Amino acid sequence: MKDKLIELTKKIGFTSAIIGKSIESLYSSKDFYYLWLCELQKWCREIQHLDVFVCDSIDLEYDWVIVNNVEGHIDHNETGHEDYRDALEEGLFKVCTIIKETH
Repeated sequence: MKDKLIELTKKIGFTSAIIGKSIESLYSSKDFYYLWLCELQKWCREIQHLDVFVCDSIDLEYDWVIVNNVEGHIDHNETGHEDYRDALEEGLFKVCTIIKETH
């Protein structure tokens, strides 16, 4: 999903102020990619007014919820993820898809 998300962010106008183009490097570490995801999450919240929340569910898996800061709840997942980063990545992909469809 990493490559698809990076391509999608280019289409919606996101550019990383901190990381720049390095995220596309084959040598990009998992931690480096996580920082990029956090920056994308901040951009979605502050510029697009769409926030992704990742939370623990009862079954000890991570779920994501998308909230429009003006209108309220938009979407959520029901499958759960064992890894926080996977849930964040999937939620951000969904947010970026929403941004692309509405602009």
